[in-house]
Amino acid sequence: MLQLGKRPRWIEVCWEPRDVWIGVYWTWKSVKYWTLAGLVTRELHVYVCLVPCLPIHVVIGRVAHA
Repeated sequence: MLQLGKRPRWIEVCWEPRDVWIGVYWTWKSVKYWTLAGLVTRELHVYVCLVPCLPIHVVIGRVAHA
C-alpha cells in the first residue's frame, strides 16, 4: 500500500481473481488505531475496477476529534 500524505489515506492495486466486475464499490468499516494525525475510528474503503480482477483500493480514514 502507498500512503498518501500525513492523513490516514492509502491506495493499492489488488489482484482479486474472484472479482470479475467493472465499476465502483464502497463500504465503511469501524476501526480503532492511532496515527500521527490522531485516533482513526472509521475507514472508507473505495474499490474502482476498470479491468476485471484488478481493482484499485483506496482507504480514507476518519480521525476522531475530541
